[in-house]
Amino acid sequence: MRLARISLLSLSLFIFSGLFPLLAQVQLDRISIAEQADGLGYVMRYHLTEMADSFRIAQPEINQIQMVLFSDGLISEDVTISELPGEFERIEYYPLENGVGLNIILADESYFSTNAYPDVNRRDLLLAFERTDQQTAERIANLQEEINWLAFGYQTGETEEPAQLVVEHDPDEDPVVVMDTPSRWSVDIGVKGGLSTANFYGVGYGRESRNEYSFATVFTVNMPYHLPYGIRPGIESGVYFTQKGFENPAADKLVAVTVELDYIEIPVLAKFSYDVTPIISPHLVLGPYVGFMVNAERVRLDDSRRDLDDVTREVDIGGLAGIGLDFYLGDFVLNAQIRNSLGFTSIFKDEDFNDGEKHRHFSVVVGFQF
Repeated sequence: MRLARISLLSLSLFIFSGLFPLLAQVQLDRISIAEQADGLGYVMRYHLTEMADSFRIAQPEINQIQMVLFSDGLISEDVTISELPGEFERIEYYPLENGVGLNIILADESYFSTNAYPDVNRRDLLLAFERTDQQTAERIANLQEEINWLAFGYQTGETEEPAQLVVEHDPDEDPVVVMDTPSRWSVDIGVKGGLSTANFYGVGYGRESRNEYSFATVFTVNMPYHLPYGIRPGIESGVYFTQKGFENPAADKLVAVTVELDYIEIPVLAKFSYDVTPIISPHLVLGPYVGFMVNAERVRLDDSRRDLDDVTREVDIGGLAGIGLDFYLGDFVLNAQIRNSLGFTSIFKDEDFNDGEKHRHFSVVVGFQF
């Protein structure tokens, strides 16, 4: 009797040990899609036995949305899908190593932005499609690269036609993989303007800040790459008219109410953006600038002026850093920035004037680009 109980226990442990890995594996059984209650789009549900380890979304074209689910040993055989709405053309299915990929092709003139998140049951994964306009869809597509399925372990087959997962998946069909990803560079051009305050650093004699204006013609080069954590790099530059200088300097330095030092500046800034939403994108800019003197005068109490061209440097070189926000509204980009710059070269070149003063400039600018 004791031997029988031991044998039964051993058999139970053997069966349980064999079933446990299967029960622990994530399985994709079905994909369903339904219209949102507010009528603004659709929700695609991935019916899973357990939540996937991770997922990735890409929208490389305005009519193409890609999604990858990752899980060790994910089972995705005989997956079925509900009937597609008219705004969806087809779904291509890509079995991957430890995952599955879907290529969702939208119908012509159907434009969506997407967002993925776990269901409240913490098992199924939901992919929301929210209707948008063509300009927003194009902007999203310009910022993202197409997923290369080969990079995730997809093995190509002999067929030349992609597998269309419409009603039931046929595991014998293999989709064709698009291996070449075109680069998508874009340039935004516009204007900026705002308030500024200028002074200098490096010398301790008395003076006050000069409060004036800055304005510019600018452009931003948007790169098609992403850095870690979804940071999007770019280059920002332009031609700025910048009013620098200071007021009420010490009398033994300059007899003047205002020292006006105005420049045409060209910054070359690295721009790092993070898309919080398809519309709002905070950013950081950082880099050097070069300024060319266009006006150097001191203004006295009686409003008389005297040129300072003979004692000031014609070129100013320095560094600039700033933070800002971009708001993408269709074809236009509204932006605002807080910028601070420091000069690396002395303002004055004449030995009788030069005490090592270097420009310090702070500005708040707003503008738009298209």
